[in-house]
Amino acid sequence: GVFAYARKPPANPESQEQLVGLVLCEFRENKQRLTFPGGKIDPKDGNNPFKTALREFHEETRGVFELPEDDITTQFVQRFPGNCFYAAYGKYFITALEVPYKADVFEAFRSRPSIEDKTDKLFWLELSSFKTRHPKITIEGEEFEWHRFTMSLLKDDHLQQLLATISGTGFLARSTSPVKPTEEVDDITESISSCKI
Repeated sequence: GVFAYARKPPANPESQEQLVGLVLCEFRENKQRLTFPGGKIDPKDGNNPFKTALREFHEETRGVFELPEDDITTQFVQRFPGNCFYAAYGKYFITALEVPYKADVFEAFRSRPSIEDKTDKLFWLELSSFKTRHPKITIEGEEFEWHRFTMSLLKDDHLQQLLATISGTGFLARSTSPVKPTEEVDDITESISSCKI
């Protein structure tokens, strides 16, 4: 899966940019449930978790974020391993991905043909919203529930550490310094070379 985040421009010159994260709303069991873009590995992904994450992200957001392949590679290689982790006893892989902020993300999403039907809405939430342990959240006056599995991710120390890192206390904070080349990074570079959004 992908934890997509963006830098929301300040409302006025005296304000600061705001970090926001993207969530999907899926209508399941007669309830609106919030989750992150993600899904199961497909044979065409070649058992590559990065490729699966990016494919699912593209499908579930209807391709509203168009990132150059070079940008994706730079993000993964320069920020690996600080931008990803395994959860649920190693069964779920989640990676952070910085995307351009789109104020009209929901309108752009609605205007595009559906690649798959389960996603109903898209929302930007302040990063503090992901520090909750409560199963429900109110957005624009409407009540939503976190998907059960997403709720377990929100309670995961790895995700909370990732949020702290994105906020500026660690490796993901606007760093453009390349990491030292290692075999592990070389493997990651090769594995994501064919990933496109």
